[in-house]
Amino acid sequence: MILALAIIGYNLKDKEEFPHPLCLNNICVYEKHNGELAFEKYFDGANEFTKNGLARVKTNHKFNNNAIREFIPSKNGYINLKGEVVIPQIYDWASDFLDNDLAIVGINDKCGFINSQGEMVVPAIFDSIFFVGNDLSPVEIRKKWGFINQDGKIVIPIIFESVNDFDTNNLASVQIKNKWGFIDKKGKLIITAIFDEAHNFTNGLALVKIKDKYGFIDKTGKIVIPATFDMAYDFSESGLAVINIKNKDGFIDKTGKIIIPATFDRAYEFTKSGFAMVAKNDKYGFIDKTGKILIPATFDMAYDFQINGLAEVVVNDKYGFIDKTGKMVIPAIFDMAYGFKNNRLEAVRIKNKYGFIDKTGKMILPDTFDMI
Repeated sequence: MILALAIIGYNLKDKEEFPHPLCLNNICVYEKHNGELAFEKYFDGANEFTKNGLARVKTNHKFNNNAIREFIPSKNGYINLKGEVVIPQIYDWASDFLDNDLAIVGINDKCGFINSQGEMVVPAIFDSIFFVGNDLSPVEIRKKWGFINQDGKIVIPIIFESVNDFDTNNLASVQIKNKWGFIDKKGKLIITAIFDEAHNFTNGLALVKIKDKYGFIDKTGKIVIPATFDMAYDFSESGLAVINIKNKDGFIDKTGKIIIPATFDRAYEFTKSGFAMVAKNDKYGFIDKTGKILIPATFDMAYDFQINGLAEVVVNDKYGFIDKTGKMVIPAIFDMAYGFKNNRLEAVRIKNKYGFIDKTGKMILPDTFDMI
């Protein structure tokens, strides 16, 4: 999606030299790490640069010498690191480029693939493309789904009512006559379509629904955790899954054993921080994998811990930040906060003005912007 707020940080793994977009008053520029403009070009929408050195941009207006904006139809294209438009802004919508050097573009309500040279390698003939970087991509034509390869060849017929992408087990859940099953990459039905709902496999198990109850199957289709839960969610990397029993949430392990009793009004999966957010009586806090309360449920709302060890919380409609002990390290004084980006800066709003703070709460850029 086109970014609606200023992106100060980004994935630094292999893009240290890349500028990043900054948007103010719906006008976007690209900024270097030292705060200087990368180039004097303006856009109404801008995304980060991908590994191939291209960034998707969008222009709704053109600018004259007096900076007066004149409305023209919205189109998407791509620029290089010099700010030069190398793929024309002719697309109704477009995705970022992925590692396979392909991007989805839309023209006249149809979509296809282009490469980084702007060549249409897969014609825009599909109603929808679900593209996540696998060698096979789900596509839709006339409300039916199938799979194409990166050359656009249909390798699994477009016959399914709905599909999910292939998972790490090379299986994809598909819907046939209102029931869900699983196919392999040749289109062969591996697990019979007998489920009312089926998610892809995560950590060796797949969540399924049978007669309004949820359970889990293995890769052979065998039910290994009976469908007895009112609701359930996929297993996370922690090896635990959130389940719901009589409107209360808890956690089970991969044997189906209840590890943390279903006593919470709402529970969220464990993250890499080792914390899970839970709610009781409309207040939010955090627990560990044993169910021990690490941070009491005293906040009006809370969000996951970020890589800098801070989590956003809401107190009396104001946003602040706590550390992993629950200590309020940045006071809850902001009308809105938008999430730290890779341990760098946080966009905040105070009385309809926007600015940026660092992880100590210090205002780095003053709260004078009308929009970010």
